[in-house]
Amino acid sequence: MYKKELKYMVINYSDKDLSYIDDLCDHANHECEKIVSFFGLNSFGAKVNVKIWSSLEDFREFYKSLAKNLEEDLEVPKWICGFANGNIVNILSLEEYIKTEQHENGTLKDLMYLVMHEFTHSCHHKFNKPSYFWLGEEL
Repeated sequence: MYKKELKYMVINYSDKDLSYIDDLCDHANHECEKIVSFFGLNSFGAKVNVKIWSSLEDFREFYKSLAKNLEEDLEVPKWICGFANGNIVNILSLEEYIKTEQHENGTLKDLMYLVMHEFTHSCHHKFNKPSYFWLGEEL
């Protein structure tokens, strides 16, 4: 496991991500500024911890373990490729991302958008503190 420290996030990744991690980080550095500014987060606090999963099966098991409190026999949706939980973002590597339903033709650009989408959830959490509820998305 490798780690990249950015201004607003720490990205944890594996060998599967080596060919594109620098491009992903450059994109994140640029876009994070816009998102943080939008929320007016003058005091950002702890960096968002991003984990890029190199195994779809492990990612789904982890998702299921977090969601167990909500539903006993949860079936993980086949399209799930990333999620934010407070200050932590979990996404799939590009190789695993394209194995998910509706993402078979996914590109690095799509993965970049996914990282920023989940980062936005984390910023929304920082903005609203623990009382936040993100409308429009469910487990």
